[in-house]
Amino acid sequence: MNKSIITSLLLLFCYYSYSQVDKITAIIPNCGIDSEWKEIKSNLIEEYWGVYKEKNYHHWDNFLIKKYDNTESSIPKFLISGLNLKDSIFTTGKWINRMLYPGETIPFSVYNLKDEQNSKNYFIYAKGNIIETEKDEFPYFKKIENYELVVDSYYDKIRQSIQKMDLFSFPSGGFEGGVFIHWIGDLNGDASIDLLVGISEHYAGATLSIFLSDTTSKDLFKEYKVGGCSWD
Repeated sequence: MNKSIITSLLLLFCYYSYSQVDKITAIIPNCGIDSEWKEIKSNLIEEYWGVYKEKNYHHWDNFLIKKYDNTESSIPKFLISGLNLKDSIFTTGKWINRMLYPGETIPFSVYNLKDEQNSKNYFIYAKGNIIETEKDEFPYFKKIENYELVVDSYYDKIRQSIQKMDLFSFPSGGFEGGVFIHWIGDLNGDASIDLLVGISEHYAGATLSIFLSDTTSKDLFKEYKVGGCSWD
């Protein structure tokens, strides 16, 4: 076959393979006002997959991804649409649902079911300079300068920054905004890590992003804006 034809077919294949993730939507139940979640529970129009925490599981399959049925009573950790996912599959995952502070690290492995020795190991960690208040007064921290959330792949020898920002504290304690890791795991079934992250620059809400593993580039992930949470 002509080389130019083969090249065109490969490009076409890549286009359709990745065009399926152009419009992803993610919803975390009871996140903020949760009006979308209430609407989906009462009137399911679009097809969603639910990502459910499993109580009885092996160390490599502690989440179940299946088509969401709003007549069921079980509540998923989050809903996802716009991905061509397989129904009723088990996957590696961990529900974090919080921000990492400078110096904190989460080790995580995506297990290879066929060859566990070649499972992929990752480290998710936060960096930054914590600026304390004068005279050690409450809330003790004025801000975190140069905050950065990073994912380091031991397997691929790739390190990628997820988000950089400065964080300022409230007089009552806590930080106005931040980077919240909701879920880490293998969402698209390619044996590489994916992340669901909430990024906020103020107290009123956060933008949700899915970081999907991307084998077509030198980076670990490609980011997709998938929704948000609001506390107005």
